[in-house]
Amino acid sequence: MLIRQRQLYTRTLLMGVVLTHLPTCTINASTETADMILHNGAIYTVNEAQRWAESVAVKDGKILFVGSNREVVRYQGKQTRIIELEGQMVLPGFQDSHLHPLEAGSEVGTTCELWPDAPPDDFIDTFRECVPKQKGTHWVLGGGHSIYKLLESVENGRFPIDILDEAIPDRPAAMLEETSHSAWVNSKALAAIGFDENTPNPPGGVIHRHPDSGELTGILFENAGNMVLDMAFARSKAMDQLTYEGLLYGLQKLAQNGITSMADARTYWQRGHLEAWQRAEREGKLTARTVLGLWAYPHAYDDDEQIDLLISMYRNQPESLLRVSQVKIYSDGIVGNGTAALLEPYNDSLGITSLMGLNYFDKQRLTHYVTELEKVGFDMHIHTIGDRAVREALDAIEAAQKVNGDSIKRRHRLTHLESIDPADRPRFAKLGVIADFQLAGEFTEPAHAQAENEPFIGKRAFDMFPVKSLYDTGAKITLSSDWDVSDLPPFIGIERAVKLGKLPNLAAAIRAYTINAAFLMRQEKLTGSIEVGKYADLVVIDQNLFEIPVEKIDNTRVLLTLLGGKIVYPHPDFCNEQNPGGRFDSATNMLHIPELNAMSMGTYAVTMALVGTAPKITFELRSADKVEKPGNSSCAAYFDDTSRKLLIPMVKVDQKVFIAELNWENVPGGVFRFALAFLYDLTYTA
Repeated sequence: MLIRQRQLYTRTLLMGVVLTHLPTCTINASTETADMILHNGAIYTVNEAQRWAESVAVKDGKILFVGSNREVVRYQGKQTRIIELEGQMVLPGFQDSHLHPLEAGSEVGTTCELWPDAPPDDFIDTFRECVPKQKGTHWVLGGGHSIYKLLESVENGRFPIDILDEAIPDRPAAMLEETSHSAWVNSKALAAIGFDENTPNPPGGVIHRHPDSGELTGILFENAGNMVLDMAFARSKAMDQLTYEGLLYGLQKLAQNGITSMADARTYWQRGHLEAWQRAEREGKLTARTVLGLWAYPHAYDDDEQIDLLISMYRNQPESLLRVSQVKIYSDGIVGNGTAALLEPYNDSLGITSLMGLNYFDKQRLTHYVTELEKVGFDMHIHTIGDRAVREALDAIEAAQKVNGDSIKRRHRLTHLESIDPADRPRFAKLGVIADFQLAGEFTEPAHAQAENEPFIGKRAFDMFPVKSLYDTGAKITLSSDWDVSDLPPFIGIERAVKLGKLPNLAAAIRAYTINAAFLMRQEKLTGSIEVGKYADLVVIDQNLFEIPVEKIDNTRVLLTLLGGKIVYPHPDFCNEQNPGGRFDSATNMLHIPELNAMSMGTYAVTMALVGTAPKITFELRSADKVEKPGNSSCAAYFDDTSRKLLIPMVKVDQKVFIAELNWENVPGGVFRFALAFLYDLTYTA
């Protein structure tokens, strides 16, 4: 891939692609000049009127032209940056409509990393080692264990609470189980939240007790666990900073995976999540267009009071990078711990709930929230795993429609949808409800889903994730990741959707991750396809998905991610150019580049004249990012006035310092370009 800027015939090699230049041309005075041209690619537009193109021109962050290599030269000017694709595939930026970037990044504030295949006693040493490493809170936090291992321990007479008390006796501790639907806590944590043997189960939650003695086991299911974690993540200056750092980590991962729009599936506003997002917007850190799904707490407020609070946070300026226009509400839990709401009883619910599962919000409360919140413009994002939860959510949306009428242009969606009664499947298209599925997890494989769920729900386990059934009714389908419960890369979900026959073809799977998701987020007129007038939210990838076997789609790598025409992620092998200015001090042989904005991912170049005969310059890169250290992705590139290039690896000195040495003994004098490429916020000193 080649970048050329200001008619400098600069060559940049990426992934072994041979690079060329656009021919020069005379620009018609009536033709707008592009800021950037992506040239000679396999550009899949997701526009039915023009599915494929060779080149795209961009101006002021929006798409100016989509078409052939021959035609695009009309938009080239002296200042136009050229990205030579050499046949690489370009897609609209992916839009992940259900993920948890802030929660995924919260690992920066937790220390106890557990694993699912070990009994709880195996973690005692791990707990003791991680206690002194905990940051930002008096609580000790972590997770990753299996709920089934904890329940086995209870059956064997060894309560999880006793194990955690033994390892961490003097501080409250909470470990989030691998699915995030239960927490393992110690006695200090129970005391802090005020749970004891006489405490009734909170709405949407279960305080687990021994079936015979009634003693608390230290396992809190669903909302009971959420309540403890709300206390553990209570706001403070230190915790707010950790939350923010976690968000920056999450945004970084989104850009690296070609995701340019996203919907946060659970914005815990009591924990300061909203303020973290607002700070990221204010400081220019957002790498994706973002819609927040404010969490509806099932226990903390009177319903009308909470509805008023949610309405006070509503914000929906169409072209803003940050919008607060969805509410995330849980109807039920999950099948694997007996908390998904079912129409017919469980075969076995592990004794955790009744055989019908549980509700966070019953149908009456759910109807009230939908009815009141859609009036001001909120779209509902409803967690529905079991078939009863699905039916009750559809009933609530239908009831709200009857009250509010057809003047409201609703775009509510149900998410997860693991089990849907056949009678309810046509209702999605009829009611205009979007069906949002996550297929990246191994648990979506039929054999896996059947083996895990048949003990709980019998033959219903053989008809799970009915994507194709809903697609055939005309329902609008979106695919999303549910990261970090499942893997983030969109290619995994796209591959599984096609390979498992969940969607009829690759084009449908791509639409589910682009234009359909844009519709869900009410931005289909701005993004989601590559069309003139839309934002240049684009992703360049290393293989044409239509020319490879389906089972190789998940091996795809992102080479470049653009948000509004700005490069927010270059592949580590890609030395891209930008020019923030700078100066070379020939007396000291020092290159001075001003401090850059945080999260300014890309490569920064300075043009300078050589004076003197010093054989080399040493550049020291110091990271200003306290969360993510620079990795081996950093590189330096030297360009002389004959377009020769030399890649210079950064030599690691310590956790924060990398060195690049440029030796010009055999380089002719004159003006040349030196570029430093990195993925993190770096400050340069000599």
